[in-house]
Amino acid sequence: MSGRADLSSGRGRSSNAAIGTPPQRLGPHFVSLTAKARHRSRFSPAKAQSFDKDVSACFPGRISVLKLIVVEDERQLALTLKQLVELNPRYQVAAMADDLPSALAAAEQHRPDLALVDLQLANCCSGFNVASKLHDLGVLCLFVTGTVPSFPLPDLAIGCLAKPFREDDLVRALAEAEDVVRGRKKLVLRESLPPKLQLYTQKPVARAVPDWTATAPPRASWRARLMNRLRRPAHLHGADGFH
Repeated sequence: MSGRADLSSGRGRSSNAAIGTPPQRLGPHFVSLTAKARHRSRFSPAKAQSFDKDVSACFPGRISVLKLIVVEDERQLALTLKQLVELNPRYQVAAMADDLPSALAAAEQHRPDLALVDLQLANCCSGFNVASKLHDLGVLCLFVTGTVPSFPLPDLAIGCLAKPFREDDLVRALAEAEDVVRGRKKLVLRESLPPKLQLYTQKPVARAVPDWTATAPPRASWRARLMNRLRRPAHLHGADGFH
């Protein structure tokens, strides 16, 4: 799996061109931040906050941290998801929850930009209900679940990432979700989505329906058939129905 941090696009490799700063002008401070980004999830809260300030100072006015909450009832899976998300220093998991009350409390306290929501939660809670309540609070949701809905639910979430998934699938899902949160327009179309990711914000491509109705050739009028009969040799008369 690829685990390299990306300070520009979350694509698994550093892209300085997207930020607009030539690599030779970034200096050793940028190299130090890139090396530390992979271990951000192990930092203490104070150290992580200091690291985020260093990133913002390195790129003033260019990097805005995307704040997330993880709503997952399996503790170990939630911690793993948090670590994978925070491999990119532009993403910060502000809190984790496992049911509806804790998710609403985390949303009201941290005001996240995005919530990663499982559909089967603790205390018999449903991820659909959590997504509905978070939607009322203005928090966008991305389903991360092993039980994929059989039809799109754009009123509840921006998409769905199916379990199990690879790190690259999560990186792509976060990049697409960030575009929706930031309201970015698709100036350049990206490659097709990975099989594990489905976006409800994309309009389905209309396909032309072929017309399989067989059309009979037009029948000649009686006048044209008569004239054609008069022009044909005598031994062919009667072949078109005239006797």
